[in-house]
Amino acid sequence: MMDRRKFIMITGSILTATTATIVPTASAKSMTPLNSNASLKKKSTQQEFLDKVGHSFVARTDNGRYWLTLEHVESGPQRQNLESFRLVFSSKTKPLPEDLYAVTHLSSFTTQPINIEPSQAMKKRFVASFCLLS
Repeated sequence: MMDRRKFIMITGSILTATTATIVPTASAKSMTPLNSNASLKKKSTQQEFLDKVGHSFVARTDNGRYWLTLEHVESGPQRQNLESFRLVFSSKTKPLPEDLYAVTHLSSFTTQPINIEPSQAMKKRFVASFCLLS
């Protein structure tokens, strides 16, 4: 009975000593990203669309389906905690009427509801304006 107690005490102290040297290092490394603002900062919505310039999208509504290409992203007025920009799409198919579309990026298959309207300044171009809190 006495040998069992010694074994448990020795094993327990070895585990405690080993854990005390390993865990602080591991937990410090794993906690560093949580304290770093840079690692928590995800891409802005504007940056996500900038990465998709030139990509194909499909816009769906009850009235039909339209194939679009994201031509460029125009920055809007910048304010603190406000993200403002416009997406400019082109379409070789029939003109899109102003409507709320389910827009799917064909490479990643992500879908977002976006209000798209014909551009008044550019022919065969369609715009979607965003003003988001960041």
